[in-house]
Amino acid sequence: MLYTDVSISLPNDSRYELHRQKKGQTYVKYRIKSYRVDGKLKHDRLLIGKISNEDIEGIKTFHPNENYYSFFKIPLPKVSTVKGPGRPCKDISTAPARKANITSFGYTLACHSIAKEYSLDVMLRNAFGESMANKILAVASFFAAGAPGGLSNIDHFTDKHMCFTDSVISSQALSQLYRSISLVECNDFFQDWIKYCCADDCICYDVTSISNYSTSLPMVAWGYNRDKERLPQVNVGMFCTIQRKLPVYFSCYNGSINDFTNLPYVLEQAKANGLKLDVPITLVIDGGFAVGDALDNARAHGCDFIVGAPLDFCKDIREQVLNWRRNPLSENTILIQRSDETIRCSVKDYNIGRINTRLMMYKSPLSTSRDEASLSSYVSKISEELRSATRLGPNRYKQYSQLFHINVNEKNEILSFEIKEKHYSEILELCGCFALFCTRNDLSPQEVLDIYRAKDCVEKAFSVFKNDILYERLEVKSQESIYGKLFIAFIALIIRRMLDNKLRPYLKISRIGLDSAIARLSDITCRKYGESWVLTSSLSKQQKELVETLNIPISFLDIKKG
Repeated sequence: MLYTDVSISLPNDSRYELHRQKKGQTYVKYRIKSYRVDGKLKHDRLLIGKISNEDIEGIKTFHPNENYYSFFKIPLPKVSTVKGPGRPCKDISTAPARKANITSFGYTLACHSIAKEYSLDVMLRNAFGESMANKILAVASFFAAGAPGGLSNIDHFTDKHMCFTDSVISSQALSQLYRSISLVECNDFFQDWIKYCCADDCICYDVTSISNYSTSLPMVAWGYNRDKERLPQVNVGMFCTIQRKLPVYFSCYNGSINDFTNLPYVLEQAKANGLKLDVPITLVIDGGFAVGDALDNARAHGCDFIVGAPLDFCKDIREQVLNWRRNPLSENTILIQRSDETIRCSVKDYNIGRINTRLMMYKSPLSTSRDEASLSSYVSKISEELRSATRLGPNRYKQYSQLFHINVNEKNEILSFEIKEKHYSEILELCGCFALFCTRNDLSPQEVLDIYRAKDCVEKAFSVFKNDILYERLEVKSQESIYGKLFIAFIALIIRRMLDNKLRPYLKISRIGLDSAIARLSDITCRKYGESWVLTSSLSKQQKELVETLNIPISFLDIKKG
């Protein structure tokens, strides 16, 4: 039913969407929920009215329908003309509705409870003050839940959830919050946080890129992301602990700068914030950083390191692995027993420039089987293409010549081809092989392998950081907002990781995901009676189990009658 004599100004809010029909009529829909299905963003919308023919001082207005009053919990007009299909116009009279004042508090209380347990709230208050710390925790909780409804829904979240802030945070206030977060205050926080979470733990480091729509900002530059796509982006380097898998520190820099080129600058910033004040750190990094200058800088900052040694790092590494595989039963071969396979390993002293390291070479039977199958499929595919092709372009000729001797005439027409037997045999021998550099002599090859494989925590953190929290886009319009938004997303990542660490045993038993657990916690609501808050209903079995696991101070008493 449409209230045709009521006109409401159309708010300047992206959640209010105009949909024009073929007959020329324009309807107003409100975006109530956003989510992703197979990586694609989907929206749930509610029809709340129709655009009127009259504007108020140049501002568009619309006639609301009953969905508008029901969704926003606004009393219906006492006397109003109602237009409905097939119904006569009639007067509607209603009594003033009593405000329910129901607040969702289970999830946000869980976030505050876990922040208190790990002293995260104290560190934020010490760095930013109580009011701003509460705002950061509120927005970080919103981000950690996946920003339900999109970033423009922050006002709805802080209004409907118990967030302990002075007021509801609007989209405009959120932008102001980004700009209010200074680097000095963040560094004060990092000094306390690093001291808390880095003792007696190895640190892994990796870099990701986050795209941004605006290309006019100095920090945003065209560069290639991890999928080799050229996009305007900001690079973000992040440290994580290996054992607790907690984010430690992040640094953002221009999107066109190489990862290994910026490593010494990131190390210097992290060192200034106390990354090695208590104990020397062991840096765990992938093969992309296996560059002499970058590793020299890591050692100059007092870091031991475990780093991937790509077989194409230099010709000598490849030869070392091949020589070992030609004599697999040599005396220095070690067997590492895993639950599903037995990995062979050989260790040799190795120098990278002035750095003395150990080169650890491994061969995994499971990886061998997988790599050999991929190689066989690849060779068969190229052979078939060479048989069916009449001529080759320069790029394909260069690519296929790595594995095949190809004879062509002056017109680049294929005369004959045959596989390079020696080269193919070497590649086959290297299937399932990988190598690591390590500067710590107190670690066994098995311990080094376990630590290196555990570094995927930073890759998983980046996946959550980019996909679940930032939706793959930074979406800021000012240079000052970049660091502030990344900092809040970083706090959100800490909260989400803490929740996951604490709930992981329960999630495995109950076979639900973290997002499902967050949704169940968010469904715990309370109602205000006078000066006290009481639950609106008893908790479900899973809600009680989640509350008990997280040790949230919630009473299980039912709502009071009367």
